[in-house]
Amino acid sequence: MGSKEKGRQGAGTSVQLAAAFEEFPEALVLKNIKGQLIFLNREAEEIFKVARNDVLGKSAAALRSRSQATLRSALMIEIPENGETRFVLPFDSRTRAFAVSEISLRGNGADISALRVFRETTREEELSRLKSQFMSITAHQLRTPISGLKWVIEMLLSGEVGKLTESQRELLVRAADTSERMIRLIGDLLDVTRIEEGRFGYHFRIEADIAALVARVVEDLRARAQAKGISLVFMKPRSALPSVKIDVERFGIAVENIVENAITYTMQGSVTVNVELRGDMIAITVRDTGIGIPKDAQEKISTKFFRAENVVRLGIGGTGLGLFIVEHVMKRHGGDMTVVSEEGKGTTITLTLPVDPARVPE
Repeated sequence: MGSKEKGRQGAGTSVQLAAAFEEFPEALVLKNIKGQLIFLNREAEEIFKVARNDVLGKSAAALRSRSQATLRSALMIEIPENGETRFVLPFDSRTRAFAVSEISLRGNGADISALRVFRETTREEELSRLKSQFMSITAHQLRTPISGLKWVIEMLLSGEVGKLTESQRELLVRAADTSERMIRLIGDLLDVTRIEEGRFGYHFRIEADIAALVARVVEDLRARAQAKGISLVFMKPRSALPSVKIDVERFGIAVENIVENAITYTMQGSVTVNVELRGDMIAITVRDTGIGIPKDAQEKISTKFFRAENVVRLGIGGTGLGLFIVEHVMKRHGGDMTVVSEEGKGTTITLTLPVDPARVPE
């Protein structure tokens, strides 16, 4: 094929690509390898209030006029690799939110340009805010009557208002368990709304004995494991561990969620918890012999309200909120949560904390 023919084909492809980009519902901005703008679609012109002929051929740094300031800011924000960045744009009497991502376009085996995509998320964020508000109000309204109900059940079980028959006691014990589950659900809902609204406050301090903290959580859950006939084992570290900077209450919630999940999803066998030093991190590992997590569900387990298909099929209760909270807590501590699981064989979840307090985000 001759060079002229190749040139005509290349030009045709470029025209087709530009036509497709023009009709795209999202704002698109295309830059060449030098960072110069080579294409904006109509949506980008409308959002950033610029005419393409005034900006094409310029780099972001060269957009100096007042009318081009918003576009310059949008082009200069950092975007994580394979990720998105939130960008808020003032628009008349309100603001519009966008999720910004960037795609590298390749030619002849090398990056030749970058396409920046601005996907509007204003309505999504508003719906999410309304949903969080509804969850918060509902949880607050439910918490007081359910706490009162729990108190009445406990008083009846204590025998203060009269002797109970065995069948009455059985029914009340089940009612007490149900009310306890409801209170935990309400607590999870409130925690999730606080996280989403940025009100899930943290109070960090240096904790000298992280192993003792984990051991207390394990002991608090031992009765639940025994009731299911499951062995719950805490492996003490072989040597003293360094101090770590944590929020004791929040970190305790994370460990409790992981151990409680392990007990819930283990029908027989054991749950083993150990704490150890791994390089510059403290690792808390919870290993169970439970039902495991299907491979296609493992990437979604920290998504709000997500429950794996095998859990639903077996009719095991749960909210699908616990691991969402755990992941947030660990990231706020400068740590992480990792999951290794095989369906039908069990799950191992590891929480890691940095030893260096400087690595905990302020």
